[in-house]
Amino acid sequence: MKEKELSWFAERLKPIVEVSKLFRGDELIVNNEHHWSVMKLLILGGWSYVYTTIIPNYFEKFFYVDLLAGTGAIKVQETGDIIVGSPLIAYFYSRNDFTKMFLVELDKDKLNALKRRMAIVEEIVTSPQLNMGFPNLSYYEGDCNIKVDEVISHVTSFGKGVHLLGFIDNEGFDTHWETVKKLLRVPCDLIILFPTSSCDRTKASCEKALNRFFGCESWRSMASRDEFLMLYEERLAREYQEARGKDPYVSHIRVGTKQFYYDLILACKEGPYVRAWEYLRSKLNWQDPETISIVLDRITGRILPLDVLAGLYDELQKIDQRSQPRLDDFI
Repeated sequence: MKEKELSWFAERLKPIVEVSKLFRGDELIVNNEHHWSVMKLLILGGWSYVYTTIIPNYFEKFFYVDLLAGTGAIKVQETGDIIVGSPLIAYFYSRNDFTKMFLVELDKDKLNALKRRMAIVEEIVTSPQLNMGFPNLSYYEGDCNIKVDEVISHVTSFGKGVHLLGFIDNEGFDTHWETVKKLLRVPCDLIILFPTSSCDRTKASCEKALNRFFGCESWRSMASRDEFLMLYEERLAREYQEARGKDPYVSHIRVGTKQFYYDLILACKEGPYVRAWEYLRSKLNWQDPETISIVLDRITGRILPLDVLAGLYDELQKIDQRSQPRLDDFI
C-alpha cells in the first residue's frame, strides 16, 4: 500500500510540473514571491492530502476556501521559476476531490488570471489522457473581510454535514479577526499565515491594522515577535473552543530565513490526525536555505521525486483504529 501512495505522489507531481511550465509562457499576471514560498505551498499540499484522506470518511461535503487566492501562479523572485499557486496545490494534492472550491481575490486582474488558469487546468486534467476529477469552483471579487459572509452562506447552504479547509495567505495583516471568527463557526481546519517578522515594524506604524488583525489591543504590550505569535495562537484556541465546543489544536511551522520569516498556523480539532502536522513540523528545517533550494528544485521537476510528503501516509496509518475520531469530534 505504501508503494501505491508513493506512486500517487509521484503522479500528482507530474501535472504540477507540466502546468507550471505552461504558465511560464501565458503572459498573465503572477504573484511575485520569495523562494521560501515553496515551503508554504508544500505544507499546504501536505495538509490538503491529510484533510482529504480523513474528512471524507465523516463528511459528505467538504470544501476548500482560499480568502487571498491570488493569480493561480507565483514567480520566485530569486530564480524566475513559475509555480502553481495555492488553489492548484490544494487541488493537486487532494486525495479525494473537494466538493467545491471558494476562491476570493480583491484584485480584478489577479482574479481574471486565476480564472483563466483554473480553466486551463480543468481542461487538461479532465482530458482522456489524465481523466482526473475537478471540483466545482466559485469566485468572489472583493475584500475577503466582506466576501467571507457570502462564502459561509454558500457553504452552509449545503446543510449541516459540511466541513471546510480554509487557507489564509496573508501578505501583511489582511484578514481581520472578525473574519477568522466567522470561519471558526463552521466545522473547519484553518491554515493561517501569520506575518511574524512584520509585527514589530507594523506596531510602530499602523495601529489600526493590528487592532483589526488581533481583534483586541493586547498586542500593545507584546515585546517580541514570538509574543505576538503566542497572543494570536492563544486567541485562536480560545475562539475555537467557544465556537465549536471542542478541544482545539493550534500549532505553527516557521518558514523563511533567519531575518524574514512567517509562521503557518494550523487551527483544528484536537485528535489523532494532528500527528500528521507534527510530522510536517519535524520532517524538514523549514528555514534552511539548502532545504528550500532542494524543495524548489523538486517542485519544479529539476530533481525527482518530491517524496517529503509520502511519509504522511505512514502517520495516518499509525492512528489506532480504535481511536479514530467520530463525526461528533469534528463538528
